[in-house]
Amino acid sequence: EEGIPLLFGTEPGNKISDEELSDKIESLWQHAQDCVNKKLLFVLNQENPANEWQVRPLDLYSWGTVSRISMPDEFSLLMSFVAQTVKVDNSQSTHEMTESQEDALYQKHREIVLGAATSLLVNAPDICRNKRGKVVSNLIAKNILENEDQWFGDKRPMLAETAMTDLIDEYLKLTRPVVH
Repeated sequence: EEGIPLLFGTEPGNKISDEELSDKIESLWQHAQDCVNKKLLFVLNQENPANEWQVRPLDLYSWGTVSRISMPDEFSLLMSFVAQTVKVDNSQSTHEMTESQEDALYQKHREIVLGAATSLLVNAPDICRNKRGKVVSNLIAKNILENEDQWFGDKRPMLAETAMTDLIDEYLKLTRPVVH
């Protein structure tokens, strides 16, 4: 009732007159429920009915980022600030991660790295290039790690800088012309 409208910059509890926005919120709610069932979004009280679920703000923000939701800049800045200043007590989490959950989180982190790389290439292409103007993956990975709170929230990235570099480089190769 609160988190998903906030991701769209809408005050929770207000009646939404924009039908398109209302549809987007409903669609994202359905997606959120699927992600909870697939253990991609952690809910503090999953045993309760879905309309009573509670999610930590940073978990919701991280999930929204991975889900490629275009969030208001003010919300993103606020959550970046929260991620940097508020330390989460991990003892609040009573679940242990299974191997499949850990794999899902690893895949999520790979997705975050690729999303962050795309964002940097689009929004700050100069910091992705060397002195000769060539896009280089190690500069992108370095920048992602320097700003990891923005991308990963309160979690540490599961990929080392070299793994990020290799992953980004793998996809950069796909942008090069293919010679037959």
